[in-house]
Amino acid sequence: MPLQIMLFTPPALTGDITARELFITGSFAVPNPVSNVLTVETGTNETLKILVLSITGQEVFAGQITGKMQIDTSSLQPGIYLVAIIDGNNRVIHKLIKN
Repeated sequence: MPLQIMLFTPPALTGDITARELFITGSFAVPNPVSNVLTVETGTNETLKILVLSITGQEVFAGQITGKMQIDTSSLQPGIYLVAIIDGNNRVIHKLIKN
């Protein structure tokens, strides 16, 4: 079978990105992998919703974050979790590994 090469051209981005979206996009969760305490920082002092979900979608933590917070993860079982930071229609999801 001859080699086939396909050219992919990604679509152009349209619309404006708000400063609020940039703050959420710049969020982070450390350390990763985590053992006992997770530090989450959003890059903004606005109050946002934060969720920690198991890989099956079960909510294991829900709260609000303003700038920076620590979450006790010592009671979580080892595995993969998702940390969702939500502001209205905008959301950023970080993959988290629990040792």
